[in-house]
Amino acid sequence: MSAVLSEYGRSWVRHDLNVKVELTHPDGHVQTLELEQLNGAPERFQASLRTFRAGAYTAHFVATGTSLLQKRRFRRECVRTIAVYPPRDCCPPETACASGYPTT
Repeated sequence: MSAVLSEYGRSWVRHDLNVKVELTHPDGHVQTLELEQLNGAPERFQASLRTFRAGAYTAHFVATGTSLLQKRRFRRECVRTIAVYPPRDCCPPETACASGYPTT
């Protein structure tokens, strides 16, 4: 999961930013993930999670900190839905995709 923060097209190089994701699993369990600010990309925050359960997940992103230009506290939120399918349901085997196509 990743989030990109900017203000008027400028990235933040600040230490008071906090970005987290409240991830609701298909069974209703809620898990909180702290996103880490990436070195070399101060506007990008990222975290990884491996799951093997198929279903619909809800990701509630919450970013808090101080604005770059006006020095005011802020809170920004965004909600996204993530669908996880078992491999057999979404991706045919590579051999099936490659057969019948000319190679160069």
